Amino acid sequence: MIPTVSTVKDFELSRDVKQKGKPAGVYEVLEPSQKVKDNLVNWDTVYIQFRDESGKLNPVEVTLPDLVDEDEEPVPLPAASSSVAAGKRKAPDE
Repeated sequence: MIPTVSTVKDFELSRDVKQKGKPAGVYEVLEPSQKVKDNLVNWDTVYIQFRDESGKLNPVEVTLPDLVDEDEEPVPLPAASSSVAAGKRKAPDE
């Protein structure tokens, strides 16, 4: 559930801290005086951390969507019917 926000002081923008190129599950708040583009690299994810009533930041909660619809049936892969695999050419006889 997303909390009600009335001012920009009710949340902070954060990024994940990476160790050896992988997310470590730790988030650091971006500096409000700097631009987002100066703090992130291409395709970095920005997280929103909401503040509770006492002003403390709540932990980041991430939910990833399913890549395949549950209602959609998986499409079977076509079977290769020839002896030559698709995309391969047989060398010409000399």
